[in-house]
Amino acid sequence: MLAYGDLTKLSSSQRTAYYTRVCESLGLNPLTRPFEFINLSGKLVFYARRDCTDQLRNINNVTVRIVSREKLGEDMYVVTAQATLPNGRADESTGAVPIARLQGEALANALMKAETKAKRRVTLSICGLSVLDESELEGAQAAEHPRGPHSPHDDGLPPSDTLDPDIAANLLERMSNAKAMLATCDSYDKALAIRALIGSPAKQSQLTKDVQFAKENRLITPDEHKELSKIWQHVNRQVSKLEKELAPSVENMDFNDPEPEAHPDDDAR
Repeated sequence: MLAYGDLTKLSSSQRTAYYTRVCESLGLNPLTRPFEFINLSGKLVFYARRDCTDQLRNINNVTVRIVSREKLGEDMYVVTAQATLPNGRADESTGAVPIARLQGEALANALMKAETKAKRRVTLSICGLSVLDESELEGAQAAEHPRGPHSPHDDGLPPSDTLDPDIAANLLERMSNAKAMLATCDSYDKALAIRALIGSPAKQSQLTKDVQFAKENRLITPDEHKELSKIWQHVNRQVSKLEKELAPSVENMDFNDPEPEAHPDDDAR
């Protein structure tokens, strides 16, 4: 299945191992999440984030320059980027965006997006990676699920018949672990640790970002998302109470300025 780029049948642990091996083979830091998963055409595949191309350029000493910028008719803007390696090998890729009827800031953003696409695509190409860049996702999803009055998936998302139970189980386990931590939460620091895991309405954590990603890409069912949301709401309410109850009181807080450290030149002054 890996030969066809489909990771759907891999378990969560297998995907993690595969992800780590790919990062190690390229010299990438997996902790920065250079890749993400997405469901396209019923297959779970990799796509490269900005961290990926930035690291690849630095690791391989890739030099990228813009060769040309051109407007094709009134509808399309195309940028061509060239990448070179220290050994002299070169490669070129284009980044194209539709610009029909765009004005002002929307037009400016489209022009910058074309340049970004070109730079990232040529970086992946010269480094031997045939994966999608995140700047290409919108076009790939639109091509797979064109919007229209008769489109069966007018929201532009992949169909929900390729759900992976391992993803739902992984998210549920992580959310349940946060809930279990409530039982032993007897200090303000522990309350803050739980808050860091589940995030807040104002700031997402890695867990809530993963839940949102799984929901938007239909990697979990609506019922599974509802269950995850239910647990999150419970934990959020309890943590909010604990944060108030366990917060250090003003009387116990030390407002005294620390004694200044001796400067190495003090004796000479």
